[in-house]
Amino acid sequence: MTGRGGRGAALESLLQAEAARRPGEDEPQPIRSGGRGAAIFAHVQSQDAAPIGRSGRGMVLPDSSEEQLRPIGRGAASRALQENLPTAPIGRGAILQNVGRGALLSQIDTSSVVSDPSSLKSGTISEITAVTSALAETAITSSSRSSPSSAEPVFYKGSEGTTIQAVVNYLKLDIIDEKGIYEYEVRYNPPIDHRGLKSKLLRQLESTIGNVKNFDGTVLYLPIKLQEPVYTLPCTNPNDESKVMCTIKFKKTHRISECIHFYNVLFNKILNKLGLVQFGRKYFSPAMKKPLPKYQMEVWPGYVTAVDEYEGGLYLNIDVSHRVLRTSTVYDVMRNCIQNSPGNWKDQFTKEILGFSVITRYNNSVYKVDDIDFDLTPAHKFPRHDGTEISYCEYYKQQYEITIRDVNQPMLIHRKRKRDIQAGNAEQLICLVPELCCETGLSDSQRSNFTLMKDLGNVTKPTPEMRLSSYEQYVRSVKSNPEAIKILKDWGLSFTSASTDLQTRVIAPEKILFGKGIEEPANPNADWNRAATSKPLLCPMKMENWAIIYTRKDEGPVRTFEEHMFKSTKQMGIFINKPAMYLLPNDSAQEYLKKLREIIRNGLQIVVIVFPSLREDKYAAVKKLCCSDQAIASQVFLGKTLSKPDKARSIVQKIALQMNCKMGGSLWAVHIPVPPSVKLMVCGMDTYHEGAQKSNSVSAFVASMNESFTRWYSKVALQNKGQEIIDELKLMFSSCLKQFHRVNGKFPDRIIIYRDGVGDGAMKLIRDYEIAQIESVFRVIAPDYNPKFTFIVVQKRINTRIFLRRGRQLENPPPGTILDHSVTRKHYKDFFLVPQLVRQGTVSPTHYVILYDSENSLLKPDMAQKITYKLCHLYYNWPGTIRVPAPCQYAHKLAYLIGQSVKRPHAEVLDDKLFYL
Repeated sequence: MTGRGGRGAALESLLQAEAARRPGEDEPQPIRSGGRGAAIFAHVQSQDAAPIGRSGRGMVLPDSSEEQLRPIGRGAASRALQENLPTAPIGRGAILQNVGRGALLSQIDTSSVVSDPSSLKSGTISEITAVTSALAETAITSSSRSSPSSAEPVFYKGSEGTTIQAVVNYLKLDIIDEKGIYEYEVRYNPPIDHRGLKSKLLRQLESTIGNVKNFDGTVLYLPIKLQEPVYTLPCTNPNDESKVMCTIKFKKTHRISECIHFYNVLFNKILNKLGLVQFGRKYFSPAMKKPLPKYQMEVWPGYVTAVDEYEGGLYLNIDVSHRVLRTSTVYDVMRNCIQNSPGNWKDQFTKEILGFSVITRYNNSVYKVDDIDFDLTPAHKFPRHDGTEISYCEYYKQQYEITIRDVNQPMLIHRKRKRDIQAGNAEQLICLVPELCCETGLSDSQRSNFTLMKDLGNVTKPTPEMRLSSYEQYVRSVKSNPEAIKILKDWGLSFTSASTDLQTRVIAPEKILFGKGIEEPANPNADWNRAATSKPLLCPMKMENWAIIYTRKDEGPVRTFEEHMFKSTKQMGIFINKPAMYLLPNDSAQEYLKKLREIIRNGLQIVVIVFPSLREDKYAAVKKLCCSDQAIASQVFLGKTLSKPDKARSIVQKIALQMNCKMGGSLWAVHIPVPPSVKLMVCGMDTYHEGAQKSNSVSAFVASMNESFTRWYSKVALQNKGQEIIDELKLMFSSCLKQFHRVNGKFPDRIIIYRDGVGDGAMKLIRDYEIAQIESVFRVIAPDYNPKFTFIVVQKRINTRIFLRRGRQLENPPPGTILDHSVTRKHYKDFFLVPQLVRQGTVSPTHYVILYDSENSLLKPDMAQKITYKLCHLYYNWPGTIRVPAPCQYAHKLAYLIGQSVKRPHAEVLDDKLFYL
């Protein structure tokens, strides 16, 4: 088992890191911003004429409609920032997220929703522009395929398997017959330009149009249809008492599918009425927080809701969520840094805070810390919008009745980018007082604290029964809140229950195929850990020429490793010679690299590298040499991993399995329901983005090379920072096709590609761009080459939950559970699959959307579901099922290794080996 150098030794890498990616063991979702990027010295603003820094440093327009000027920073760095605004990178699965969702959002009155303008996400327009420009420049011509039809629903339902009764977290929404969403055009004579005045004039006509409406200045939305198609009504301008004629003309009746975003905004307003606080796209309850005083933390429970139109009609998807907040302040962190590192506390403090998110408890807003200004203090003054000056201390005393204790503490800087940079809006910089800010999320050291994570899991991983209870509590809260009921009633919506009962199917358990014709049925938990280390491997390798590099500190663990390797590999069928041993004088990266360059030669099959301690830079240097400069299979683990004798044998067995894979061997297989005459190639695609966006993104493409899906061919491509769309897909895919032909003597007849990391907003872009690249490769291979081709999007970040109903109790469904009707997408072929059984919390299914299926393919539902489930058994880093198909997980591991450590494409000689496990 490989881990990132020392990131866990064999046992930690396999049994923790890999297990953590298993599906449903719900993890807390700390509010945390990725990366610790370079900082920019600047500052400020806050809501309601909040602090905005010193005067005379340049002016920008605010986010809101207030016509006031706000300063944006101090010093040369701030000026440089204004002159060179970077474009926000496109985040994973977030491309064009808001495109195609209708124009209703801007027309909904959200004045009753409590939110700080600084909580709005930035960079959306620039992201869309960047992608659109990139597409315009490409030579790939979009195919004629378009978005799914909005007419009849698409049914994609299988029949194989055992039927079980299940419960899903979807609430059926009913629409009152006479209610809907009706669009009207509003014109004024004489013309009126000011939107606020338009709204005032329209309110004079409520006797005709009613008081429930959404109006953007031109387009009016009503929940009822007026009796007449056109009204011309008089109203009075309150400014000068002049008469204005208002014409209201009916335009259209909106279908449900055109109103989805509108309904989502309504339910967000309901959550606000229930007293929940919005963080990002989710809402959390400070009143129901659960303190963990032992760790100076508290957990805020909350809800995430989403309305959509599915096969079975209009449903509200609701799930519980949690946010982990720390009760200690950033000021406390600073004091600890001063106490522990008095000589360089500023560097230490910057390292601890920069790039992470904090919450200001006085307004429950979350900010990413982009910089720390050690010269700016709360005693400094800033100009208010009326021209007067006030210090930060005075401001917080007046606005929030908060007395700042330390007037000499530095200020945290949050850089807030405008949503519409192209419109000429500059950037705002927000100053924050450390003693008023609390850190959010978990640090790396906290995540490695087993006791803390266990106690946290007891709170953040609710059982199915607890989840259903939370859904019922939501329904009770809505029905007992007059304002929430009014919102639903005004727009003709209602719901009754907190869940929906549906029938699901369970696919029969698989038989695991080992060497010498041995078949071992997977147990009810869908794992075969004991069989994986006691049965002969499907394709064992001979380790005739291998080496171990270690330091004197790890002599004991290395002897233990060597001893168990000889004992454990016999029953697996692996032939092993005595390794060449190389003792280093110290554990510096240069010593490891020097020795590797000396010993890597023709004939050396694999090198084992033992680190005495965790060092990211050392691991990266070793992997860069072994994966790119002097290609050879390599295995890295920490010596301390083998320090416990009772676990050493099990750990070494896992390491031996990994080493066998890295040398080109295979461990096990499953029966694949494809005729031998059909050459099927399955592929996986994923993209890695470094948290701090310091380097290029990495895309990985992995394809099967044999009929049993036990041999894989892998390619990577580096692309722009944060980019999710794979530009070099043609190159990677054509290389895989050519290798398939070399191995099998012909090109595949059928191809199934699993694409990970695609959000709903990027579906059309993926369909028109990446699939177009793939189809163009077919024509390059041969003019008449037209294989059956299916493109499946894999979505893990979903809020769907499936519970097994057993009498009056709810349980997690068994592995192999399929849900493919009622709450599946209305216009896509899709299904949900539960591939595993979880031991804590609630299982989270994986959503598969067949984004494209060629006319000569028409992959049947049962075949798509069975192959997908079988592929979840073939990931060689875990002796059990995983949450996604093996090629997706292989692509993820490859992209992560290259993006995190190697930083360049791997050597071609390693393409046909799983060197990245």
